[in-house]
Amino acid sequence: MLSELKPENMLPARLRRAHLHKDAHAEGSEPWQRVAWYSSLALVDPESAIVGLEGELAARPGNAAALYALLDLYISHREPRDIDGLCARIDAQDRRPPFWVHRFVEVWQTGRISMDTVELALDHRAVQPVVLRGFAHAQYESREATIAAHLVRDGDRVLELGAGVGYVAAMALQGKHNVVWRAVEANPDLIGVLEETRRLNALDFAIEHAAYCDFDGSVDLHLSARGFWAASIVAPEDRVGAVTVPAICGARALAMYSPTMLIMDIEGAEYDVLRDADLHCVERVLIEFHPDHVSDLDHTKALGQMIASGFVIDTSLSDSTVMCFRRP
Repeated sequence: MLSELKPENMLPARLRRAHLHKDAHAEGSEPWQRVAWYSSLALVDPESAIVGLEGELAARPGNAAALYALLDLYISHREPRDIDGLCARIDAQDRRPPFWVHRFVEVWQTGRISMDTVELALDHRAVQPVVLRGFAHAQYESREATIAAHLVRDGDRVLELGAGVGYVAAMALQGKHNVVWRAVEANPDLIGVLEETRRLNALDFAIEHAAYCDFDGSVDLHLSARGFWAASIVAPEDRVGAVTVPAICGARALAMYSPTMLIMDIEGAEYDVLRDADLHCVERVLIEFHPDHVSDLDHTKALGQMIASGFVIDTSLSDSTVMCFRRP
């Protein structure tokens, strides 16, 4: 089974958990050993890890490591009100937490975070806690934003599908001249966030609320149990609802906008957009593929179509899912 191939289920991880379990349950074990065990357990049984860490904190309220580990798990598995309480507790303590914890508490409480030279408005009522954690770690979309900033040139016409909070646009537009940028986002909760990011960074780019796919009209944007950030026109297994949003035929829009650069992160709909797209005007493409949403054959066809359209893969900027294509 594919689950057996996950890193947490491989032999090295299992041996490490067994070792940590033995140390944590030995007589006279140290608090850090118990926290290490619960943190390792969280990879396979997060609920049991949460119960264990809550018990550790109840017995030893001053165990800061347990507090930070519990926050990490609450972000993925608990409601915002629970995170509120932990953030207040961390803010009130007399020690400085690890850098990501400090940044997470700050963005959770203020709705603002600095990413290099970019200021982002990240209200946790609109942006999923796990995404805030990614920004706190300075990891979420940082690679895509850096690549986009490297690729965008003065005078470009950029069409960005799946603009999120505007981080990629804000990074790429800094220091550029005469760039026409259209940021498209399907999630209605993020349109206000996009607008605020544009304002905070004194940028000028168009914002469009729509889901780009293979037809015009409307489409259901599915809400995942992981939060609205994970919303997609491809229904997730843990879907808990949906909202209807405008649908735009990507192939038609590409022909109309004639961008010189195309950026896509649209949770699986990239395959629909590429299927009928005429990319003759496009010089560079940055795509985050979601191969878990389609068959291996459909994913391979999409890559083949890009190559058949005259692009080469820039291997220096690409990995298995985030791929950069350019004209030779």
